Amino acid sequence: MKKSMFQGGGHVRHTARFLLITLVGLGLVPFVSVAHPLAPILVEIVESPDGLDLEMRYPLAPRPGFTPLDVELPHFCEALPIADEKRAGGLVRKRWRADCGGRSLAGRTLTIRGLAERDNDALIRVLL
Repeated sequence: MKKSMFQGGGHVRHTARFLLITLVGLGLVPFVSVAHPLAPILVEIVESPDGLDLEMRYPLAPRPGFTPLDVELPHFCEALPIADEKRAGGLVRKRWRADCGGRSLAGRTLTIRGLAERDNDALIRVLL
């Protein structure tokens, strides 16, 4: 009795693995990476005459019940609704704007709420 090339599967598995590795290497198949739970939290704030542009990237909370991460701005700034939020590969990326009534952040205090509960570091970049 003649065996099909699919019986046993060794040759087919080897060929499929080689093909997948080749396609990923050529960039033809996306490779999904997962963020490490201790990856740094990145916050970028760009100040302009018409307000603030904010972006925050962080790993998903390691377990439910963590305080959501948020940027606490000075009292004279009003955060506008989240303009864009994406989740992929264990990371969250949020973008939004804030109106500070023409006032600058220079010399003001910013707080990252929820940071104390996590073991992550935070990198904050403010462009005035």
